[in-house]
Amino acid sequence: MIAIPDTRRLLHAYGLAVDTPMHLAALVGGDDKARSAALYHLQSAIMHQSTPWPVTGLVAQYLAALIVEGVLSDANARSVVLDVLAEVQAAAALALRSSDRMALEQSAHPSGIDVDKEIAGYAERDALDELYEDDVLAGAIMARAFLSCVDALPAIERCLSRHG
Repeated sequence: MIAIPDTRRLLHAYGLAVDTPMHLAALVGGDDKARSAALYHLQSAIMHQSTPWPVTGLVAQYLAALIVEGVLSDANARSVVLDVLAEVQAAAALALRSSDRMALEQSAHPSGIDVDKEIAGYAERDALDELYEDDVLAGAIMARAFLSCVDALPAIERCLSRHG
């Protein structure tokens, strides 16, 4: 069985990705309504209007494993997952064309700021929308999102070369 990643401290388009493991489990479950909600979650929260989030790469690696292992039997789910993986691959390619890995790493870990601690503080105050008012913090979050896509590239490329 493929382990569902722990996404609870990562961000997706609508906040902390505490709901993502439930959706990932539904992809291989027998409940059609839950699977449909999971597919919507992938297309709205994980890759929102072709924009990745810090959780995106980790989820993409899980999705690629589902395809490679052949455990995603629903044809519609498989099609949506392959589309999401192609979007993540495109985001990674964009990141690598726009910047090198070192520049992304520097943006993802700005000097003097503990990004994870900042995110946790905003989450505790139920003020995650305010994260994006700080340009450095917002930049760090988006750099992490694109880095997550770059990190997922090997798994995605293996998957898409065999099943895409």
